[in-house]
Amino acid sequence: MSATTTSRGAAALLAGLLLAGCGGPRALDTGESMVTGGTGPDAVWERDLGRALEFPAVWAGDSWLAAGTAGSLVRLDPGTGEEIWKRKLPATPLAAPLVQGDLVVQATDAPGGVVLGLALADGEERWHWERGLALPAAADSILVLAIRNRGLVRLDPRTGKTVWRVTHSGAGWRTPVVAAADSLVLVPVRPDSVIALAVADGRRVWSRETGPWPRLTLAGERLLVAADDSTLGRLDARTGQVGPRVRLDAMPAGAPVAAGPRIVQAVRDGTVRVYDPDSLRLLWKTRLEPPLVSAPCVIDSLIFQAAPRGRVEVLGLEGGQVLASYHHPDLLITRPAANGNELAVGGDHGMLVIYRREP
Repeated sequence: MSATTTSRGAAALLAGLLLAGCGGPRALDTGESMVTGGTGPDAVWERDLGRALEFPAVWAGDSWLAAGTAGSLVRLDPGTGEEIWKRKLPATPLAAPLVQGDLVVQATDAPGGVVLGLALADGEERWHWERGLALPAAADSILVLAIRNRGLVRLDPRTGKTVWRVTHSGAGWRTPVVAAADSLVLVPVRPDSVIALAVADGRRVWSRETGPWPRLTLAGERLLVAADDSTLGRLDARTGQVGPRVRLDAMPAGAPVAAGPRIVQAVRDGTVRVYDPDSLRLLWKTRLEPPLVSAPCVIDSLIFQAAPRGRVEVLGLEGGQVLASYHHPDLLITRPAANGNELAVGGDHGMLVIYRREP
């Protein structure tokens, strides 16, 4: 297995910048596949979206969606990177675009503070919600917004109309999780708790202290909680029953990732750690260059972890061995995103690169 080097002479770099300035993608062919060692291009195309990509690109069934700090949402052709449509946002994005069927939900930051419901097909507005800064979460036909310092609202995704609303001053600082199978909305609240609300009417079902500023991941009936006191814990999503809790030695870099019979947690000290989901027993850890600032992307038996200075390290899920590296022209401040055989990586200067995992 070979690491990849993207060769860029001064002339090639200038040509790429000129293309990016015109808003067009640049096709790439860099030789060997990074992961398998076979032949064929591993970088399919790149596109400069103007400013930093603080949130991962999102696969929307047949295209990529990316929202940059330039204040725009763009839908891109997966094969070429050509623009399908582009939507100007009222402010910078507050979260990654959320795809729910044929709807795209995009939250924006101050001073706009608007959540837009857009048609995936053409980016046209179906509805907008403008009552505060809000983080969206969805599952099946359920759409909820966590409103900063105010509470939770459930919307009808077809119309944007309010189904119910509850008040909680600590909500809206971390993204909630919808457990559709259990008809619950699981909400991290400041400073150090998680509450569970009934999907039907917003009624509180349970509440638990978890550690400060919790980040949540749902793995079946397990609710995984990474908190800023450098801990990783587990709750029963249905009842709130407290499970094991372990120390991470440093603050978590993003939420934990559920990967089949494994839990993957990136930590700011540069370690990637894998745990047993039941006992939270540490199975292995691998140290990369610190600091890590985002969660990894896990595909099959591979972990793709964004590291400093434009590198995506590829680790084996079972043993933690470093198998290869992707090289990106920007610094990386968000996690990679996957679609089958392709990986989307956005950088701090707005460069989105689509890599091919295998030939």
